[in-house]
Amino acid sequence: MEQLKITEEDRERTELYCKGCDNPKAIGLIVCWKCFKYRPDVTPLKYYDGTFKQWINHIKGGVK
Repeated sequence: MEQLKITEEDRERTELYCKGCDNPKAIGLIVCWKCFKYRPDVTPLKYYDGTFKQWINHIKGGVK
């Protein structure tokens, strides 16, 4: 039987809080809608050219 590989994005979809801003988010989303598309202080995930993990490092480090 083949094992399914669970990605970091898959795990984030089950979380209750957004890793980008620590606010509540809907289950099934990787991050809240604001972090996905409308963050004025950092590049939102939708427009970031990199992986989810790179985006988290980017915003937690404060790099614009």
